[in-house]
Amino acid sequence: MNDQEHNHNMMNHPDISVIIPVYNTAQYLPECIESVRGQTMRNLEIILIDDGSTDASGIICDQYAAKDDRIRVFHTENQGHYLARGLAVEKAREAGSKYIGFVDSDDWIEPGMYEEMLKSARSADADVVECGYSMDFPDQSWQWLPEEGTFGRAEALYRLFRTDSGHDYFWNKLWKAQCFENFDFPDARAYMDACITYRIYAGQKTFVNLAKPLYHYQQITGSIVHSHDIRLLNQWRVNKDKYDFIENRMKEMLPAEQWTEIREKQLYKCVYAIGRNWTWWDGHSSKEKQENKHVLKEMSAFLKTHTALFGNPSWPVSLRSTAFLGRYPNRLSTKMAGAMNKRAQKRNRLVFFKPAATK
Repeated sequence: MNDQEHNHNMMNHPDISVIIPVYNTAQYLPECIESVRGQTMRNLEIILIDDGSTDASGIICDQYAAKDDRIRVFHTENQGHYLARGLAVEKAREAGSKYIGFVDSDDWIEPGMYEEMLKSARSADADVVECGYSMDFPDQSWQWLPEEGTFGRAEALYRLFRTDSGHDYFWNKLWKAQCFENFDFPDARAYMDACITYRIYAGQKTFVNLAKPLYHYQQITGSIVHSHDIRLLNQWRVNKDKYDFIENRMKEMLPAEQWTEIREKQLYKCVYAIGRNWTWWDGHSSKEKQENKHVLKEMSAFLKTHTALFGNPSWPVSLRSTAFLGRYPNRLSTKMAGAMNKRAQKRNRLVFFKPAATK
């Protein structure tokens, strides 16, 4: 790996290392970096991982490092968002950072975000502090806020699994550096926060939630999972892994009612992920279909094992159709799923499976 680091006079053992993986986000990168440089708590370092950018992103990183000695830049060949994070975590731990934060390079944060989170972390000796966020679209915004409080491991995991996605993200959290001991980031490019966060949670003890929207997530058209391509397979794998974790690890941690609640919710998510893959399957290339046809069989086996013939009566028609069609991993069933979705769109009715609205 081609690894070029800017030399600078770093402070000893920063309280926080803020990690920003960068790939072709030159248009948004200055706003992102400025929002971290402008934090009210000053004893932090900023680690920029230029992941093989082909636009001006790498130059922008170097320019900022030249004028702020809290910034370190590493230029690498393109290896994906998560391996870039892994490299940065290694560098942060080598620097002796006590806590680690993550910011996506097309997002920005409120000036007091890390000061507030660090204060809460120290007060409760928390392993993880989570804040709310604002989801900013070009024409509108909405907020997600966690329930404020301090929680133990079982309660934090329960809250993570019972929500749709709000607790899954890396970037609205402050992590103790020790959370990443003996942890390797996967080589994956979509949907993986959802597969990583709960695994790290499972090894921690104390969690604090702040009901304040301190992080601004900018929804950019064309971002990594904003289209329905072969990476939808990752959505299936992530949800299946979470279902297995709930089945095998959570039953002894939670009251029966809570365990049943999150198990049924995760089953719903698995069937939804299967439906999306079935619906868009014919849009993949012949090579992709051939390489991944075994995954269709995995999905089919899952449905046969965990759902009734037409699913749960309370599910929408789209999911009940998936529970049936997904039992037959063949060309006819995928074509039927795609055709049903197109008809629903033409009639301006509920579309069976829309593209994801997250990066």
